[in-house]
Amino acid sequence: MLIQPKMPTKLVYYTEHLFRQMVPRFWWRRQLPRKLEAAASEGLAQARSRVDYYLGLNEQFDIGPNAKNQYQLNWEGFWLRRWVARMALRHLGWDWNKASNSTYYADFNRYARYFDPRLRFAYRFGDNRSSLNVPSFTKSRRIGECPPHGVLLKLNEMRHFKRVDDALSFEQKQPGAVFRGACHQPWRKDFLRLTRGMAQTDFGDTRSNALPMDRKPFLSFAEQLRYRFVVSIEGNDVATNLKWIFSSNSLCMMPKPKIESWFMEGRLVSGVHFVELRDDFSDLPEKMEYYNRHPEEALTIIEAAKNHRSQFDDPLREQLINLMVMERYFKLSGQLS
Repeated sequence: MLIQPKMPTKLVYYTEHLFRQMVPRFWWRRQLPRKLEAAASEGLAQARSRVDYYLGLNEQFDIGPNAKNQYQLNWEGFWLRRWVARMALRHLGWDWNKASNSTYYADFNRYARYFDPRLRFAYRFGDNRSSLNVPSFTKSRRIGECPPHGVLLKLNEMRHFKRVDDALSFEQKQPGAVFRGACHQPWRKDFLRLTRGMAQTDFGDTRSNALPMDRKPFLSFAEQLRYRFVVSIEGNDVATNLKWIFSSNSLCMMPKPKIESWFMEGRLVSGVHFVELRDDFSDLPEKMEYYNRHPEEALTIIEAAKNHRSQFDDPLREQLINLMVMERYFKLSGQLS
């Protein structure tokens, strides 16, 4: 069985970013009206629905005095400055702010280059589980945040939007559950503690300093997808493995998500897109037994999960929706008419 993540390598990713940076900015800005007109002419109702979801605001807002423009962000994102700043901050014993993390910067720049570089915006790059003071571009926010100051963009795409081609059907897989991941977070450690010794499970912490009873070796996608059930547990914000599970023939099991991202975790319905587990995971054995005895119900959920996953696979539509989110942000912040 061959299973390959469907994402570019880091070399290809950063090479593409470098070439994009070499194109004069005015050329990108000339493309924006045509791209936005395409959205209007095609009547993309689903795209507009997603824009409403990602921004979640309809009234004008103030972005505050600490907002920056693209010139400032580009200077922060310049790799040499980032390296010097990181070394200086570490020498002084200060925390390094991931605001200019290279993949976040590159993904943001992929869309921001279409707009006037003098437009100002607030942003929070890196993992985010907290509420924001002003509307800010970010990768993730709390589900049900009110007001929703986290304005979602498709950031850190290379890490979070992997796909797999799963050659095994649900019935061909082992009738057990698997989880692998670095368990820094208390809730992940609790998951391992509460499920320790459960039958038909292969759960493990991949860190070298994990507790001996929890430490297990890394498993590739192919190795994990030999199991019928893959458990998804949120990390520093969203669960990274959720997207590739949803493109597979395995059934996703997880507690109700608390954080959402471009993947729209807040729109996932228990029993429709995934199998919901209690927070103490005590129902995991009975859920596995049930879906092993009712594979037709498992297949229905897997198909719904794949349908949800498929809406993020069209690169042109994804670009358009990101641009629509940015345009509305700049309009509501009073910078565009």
